[in-house]
Amino acid sequence: MRVSRWIVTGSLALSAAAMLLALARPATAIPAWGRKYEVDCTSCHVAGFKLNRFGQNFLRSGHQTAGWEQKQDIGGHLSVAQKSRFNWGKTVVDGDVKAGSKVNSFEQHALSVYMGGPLEKEWSYFAELYWQENSGNTSGASDLNDYGRSKLADAYLQYIHHEGDDQYTSVRFGQFSPFLLHLHGVGARLSQDRPYVINSGTVGDNPYKAFVRQYGLEVAQSVRSFTATAAVMNGTGAKLFNRVDNDLKKDAYGTLDYAFDEFGSMLGVYGYSGHYPLRADNAVKYATYDDFNQLGVLGNFTRKQGALVGAFFSGTNKFSLTNEVAAPADTADTAVEQKSMGYYAEAQLYMLHPRVQPYLRWDFWDPNTDVDNNEVSGPLFGISWRALDAGRLVAHYQVLKTKKGSTTLDETKHSVVFEANFMF
Repeated sequence: MRVSRWIVTGSLALSAAAMLLALARPATAIPAWGRKYEVDCTSCHVAGFKLNRFGQNFLRSGHQTAGWEQKQDIGGHLSVAQKSRFNWGKTVVDGDVKAGSKVNSFEQHALSVYMGGPLEKEWSYFAELYWQENSGNTSGASDLNDYGRSKLADAYLQYIHHEGDDQYTSVRFGQFSPFLLHLHGVGARLSQDRPYVINSGTVGDNPYKAFVRQYGLEVAQSVRSFTATAAVMNGTGAKLFNRVDNDLKKDAYGTLDYAFDEFGSMLGVYGYSGHYPLRADNAVKYATYDDFNQLGVLGNFTRKQGALVGAFFSGTNKFSLTNEVAAPADTADTAVEQKSMGYYAEAQLYMLHPRVQPYLRWDFWDPNTDVDNNEVSGPLFGISWRALDAGRLVAHYQVLKTKKGSTTLDETKHSVVFEANFMF
């Protein structure tokens, strides 16, 4: 009887899913801009989410195109989004579940507003503000008393000067991250979670990671298929505010990329040079700044049938430990040079159905290449279903194994995430 019940229930669920898929209509990625220019998502996106060549230029040139002067209304500048999730997870050590690692939770993850578009000729703006976002904390103070937080993500003013149809200069001032990273796992993406090397790959006590919105100034030049950028940033290192009292140094990044075709296939390089005040965090342990750099190669090959997306990063961190920590107190401080490496590779399939896209990703991160058995790696299996015009359902299962060295048992984290989101 139990088997028959499962068969009947499964058949009804599949039938309902098929009906919803058949009734679904094309979606718009950021509805405000769809309303403004009276287009659907296929103008800027492949498979409803991934930016094609036109969408990439639309993003980089201030979310504007011909005809913007005629429709300067708030409906064409503002969209509201909401995300609700269910999380399940556990961490296994030597066959046993690690104490305190189990997760089984519903959450209202975020309520946010997207604002952006042209202000006048050659001037645009963009801002993403979270009215509420789940902080991940289960105790402690909160501005909303439910362990959530309000958060400003991107917020910048942009000057764009078009020298021709396929050539323009851009200057951004405010809080942002590089567009090249946005196009390869930070922004518009199929997966619900960002790749580990971009979102979680940190070295020691330096909180810098590739995905970090910072305050600064960026200059970009786009000529036909090439785009180059250079920026000077405060160097917040994933801290919310710049340390104006004890961090007077600035960080810098640069990118260069080439777009191959109308689908947005691209190859690019990313370089970052930074200085993080480790001594300000822990004067007993650290004697100097962490002078670090990171080099990345990012790319994607996209067609109507699917896409291959990936990135490779390598970095170097240089700092000194105090003599109290590294050696007897009568000796000098000890210089440390630590090298890191990581990558991700993701395969996405669009051909099964216009609204259903399964994907498979492999994550890898090695925070110290000179040390054995300290890597983080594992697969992620997911599926995205645009079940309604203004949103989607996405689910994934991920296994991440963290090696702990010869004296400590390895940990394997299993996690399942289901998210329902919408934007209008």
